[in-house]
Amino acid sequence: MSKTHGGKGQYMNFNINNFVKVKLTELGIHELQRQHNELYKHFSNIDIAPFKINKDEDGYTKFQLHDLIRSLGHVLYLTGPLPFDINIKIEVKE
Repeated sequence: MSKTHGGKGQYMNFNINNFVKVKLTELGIHELQRQHNELYKHFSNIDIAPFKINKDEDGYTKFQLHDLIRSLGHVLYLTGPLPFDINIKIEVKE
């Protein structure tokens, strides 16, 4: 990641294939489980692992940014309930 300066703030380049960590809310967990169950309905002849959220010791779940957007972006509204906490941890590789 490289930092760029523009206007008054600082910006950092970030590839959407890189990882972020979020704390999922009940809405986020419910939506991911709904998607898992929908996949199972269409491919019930394939052995699909049971639904499970992998949280780290601090309660964060790791996603590639593009996957987070694809999976939960459609339930993210300005004034609505959020699928994850608004503070996101961004993986920094030195």
